[in-house]
Amino acid sequence: MTVYELQKRLSNNIKRLRKGKFTQDELAEKTGLSFPTINGIEGCRRGFSLDGLIKIAAALECDIHELFIPSPDESQEISDLYSTIKKQVLQEVRDSLNNTMDSIK
Repeated sequence: MTVYELQKRLSNNIKRLRKGKFTQDELAEKTGLSFPTINGIEGCRRGFSLDGLIKIAAALECDIHELFIPSPDESQEISDLYSTIKKQVLQEVRDSLNNTMDSIK
């Protein structure tokens, strides 16, 4: 996993967890972090500190590790991709076996 992918996952989870609860400005106020910091983290333009993550997790009433768990959308996307690849591989195996059987006849 790249740093950007980790930042993107963090960004998506913060957005999802604060949706309907806080604006970025309200989250900044609740955490004591600045609006540009919250905005930068959500926009993947700014790094994050452990102290900042602790404050964000507390404000969002979650554990820090939850900020890095793949979101339901991401998990579904991975599941769909796996299913598509599996179908393609199975079809290629069937086609190959059929071609082999045809050449034996």
